[in-house]
Formats: sequence, structure tokens, C-alpha cells
Amino acid sequence: MTAARDPGPSSSGWESVEPSLLPITFDQLRTLLALHDRRTPARAAEALRRDQSSTTKQLDTLNAHFRALCGEPLARRDTRARGRDLVFTRTGEAVVELARSLFVSWGSELHRQRQALGRSLSIGATSFILDFFPPAWNRVVRSLENQGVDFSIRQIHTDQVLTLLHEPAAALDLILGGLILERGVETIENADLELLAWDRQPFVLVTNYPEDVLPDEPISAEQLSKLPLLLPNAGIVKDFLVHWYGDSYHTRLNAREIVGDVPFNLALLRSGSIEACVIVPAFLSAEDDSDRLRSVPLHDSDLAPIDAVACLIVRRGDRADRAPDNPLNVVWRLFVDWANERTDPDSR
Repeated sequence: MTAARDPGPSSSGWESVEPSLLPITFDQLRTLLALHDRRTPARAAEALRRDQSSTTKQLDTLNAHFRALCGEPLARRDTRARGRDLVFTRTGEAVVELARSLFVSWGSELHRQRQALGRSLSIGATSFILDFFPPAWNRVVRSLENQGVDFSIRQIHTDQVLTLLHEPAAALDLILGGLILERGVETIENADLELLAWDRQPFVLVTNYPEDVLPDEPISAEQLSKLPLLLPNAGIVKDFLVHWYGDSYHTRLNAREIVGDVPFNLALLRSGSIEACVIVPAFLSAEDDSDRLRSVPLHDSDLAPIDAVACLIVRRGDRADRAPDNPLNVVWRLFVDWANERTDPDSR
């Protein structure tokens, strides 16, 4: 009687991998995603910054692999479409989704390992926040880079400030962004996030109207609704308006049909091309040294005062999980010191 062979430690499925899958590379799967998103080898090659012939060859190789594995290629050319777009088969769509999840899972896990070892720091920042960076910021960034830390910062939008840390594909360690908070409130009620507010500014109305037309007196919600306003599409000013008027604020305001962000709207007022008003955090009005614009306070006794607050946001528990000299904790301490300086009269 032959004794059963000891299978040894669990293989976790690696022994059953299809041999035809083994030659497939991350580069080929990246090409597949580019082909799926761009729909033609020419556009995919442009996005990948490589020759079209290389992109086409990789697609042919993948098609051959999966024709053998599943009985159909991943994509075919649509001869009826202009530019001969690719049509992905059912197998192709499934493999594309597998490839996307593969890149997300690998990328997020590698990022977590670098993060835990203090070898990387990835920051998302809104445009609003850049003018609030403390003077020591550049010195800290250079110090981290000199220590070999892979430091990166990229733009995000205000509506992503409280959500992007939980998206694995974003691979962010912390957020530098702006929120609106009632005056006197220093944090948010969120069990998953930790927030540090280090600066805050009231909202004001900037206008090029002369004082005899629009006096320098606090403007209420009712008065504001009658003034011609230039409004941004999104951002912290939109959050302010939602707080004052609700989600349907557009229907309650005298908004001008001009699409632009806050800097564009201010430049438009400065040029004198239009007479109107713009809502901004106070620091933006203080930076304007032209004599064409002036700021008017916003206040309504029926509404709680709110501020534009510059915040640092991390996932709750991330700082405790890392050593004191981890870049995440280094940056956090910088902003704690900055917040203390802003609130301590003796340090000013």
C-alpha cells in the first residue's frame, strides 16, 4: 500500500495557477487598461508614450493568451466605427476589472508598507489651503526629502476633503484642506478622521461698487440675496452659501451667468468689466492691494457665524500606529506648533 504523499504547507492556490497566465506582465495589463480607456491603439500609445506598434503587439499577445484560456480574445476592432475603435468582449471586460483591482490592491499595499516604514508621505491639498502654509513648511519638506522620504503633494477639491483618505486608489496619507466650521468649533464629529484646525478666516464680500452704492456695513442673508454675485462652481464658497441658504441657494440669489473660480472672478471685478460682488475668505481680500476693490463684512444675527478653516486631516489611529519620527507625525507636530503660535498672543 502506497502511503499518501504529504502535501506540505498550504500552497494558497499558487499550484493551480493556469500556466498560460504566467507570461502576462503588469506592463501588458497596464496597456490593456489604456486600450480600454482610450479605445484605439493609437490613443493608448499616446497616453503610454510608446510606439503604436508596441501597443498593438501587446494586445495581440494578450488576445492569443485569452483565446487559449477562455475561447475568445479580449478585444476586437470594430470595422464599422470611425478610427476602428476596439470592442471588448465579455472576457475582456472581466479581465479589465481584474486588472484595475490588481493595480489598486498592489499600489495601496505597497504604499502602506512604505508609509509604515516612514519612506513616503503623500498629501492631498486644496488650492484654498496653499496661502495658509506655515513659514516652516518648505524647510520641513526639504528635510524629509534629504532623508530619502518619497514626498508628494497633489491638488484635490474641497468636496473630497472628508472622503479621499478612505479611497485606496488615492493612496493619500493626509489631507490639507479647507472646511467651514461654526465659530468656536475646532473639530468635526467623525469617528474615522482626526482633524487639526490651524487657521481660520471669516467670509467677506468683495466688490467694486462704490461706498455710496454699497455701504461698509454688515450684510445679512436677505441683503446678500439681492446683490449681483459671481459664484464659483464648487469649493468652500459654495459650502458657505449652502450653510446660509440651503442646497437650492442658486434659486435664492441674484447670480450672474459667469463661470469662473474665485481668482478669475476677483480679476474680473478688478478689471472693471462688470460691477458685482464675490464672496471670499477674508485673507483673499486682504491680499488685494488695488484701490478698485473693497471688502464688506457678512453677518446675519439669525445665523451662527461660520469661518473658512484651514485643516490637517488624517485617518484616526494612523499617527499612533507610526513612530514619532515618521513623516506623518513630523508634519502633524509642525501644524500643532503653528496652531499654537496663531492662538498664543505672546508668541506673535
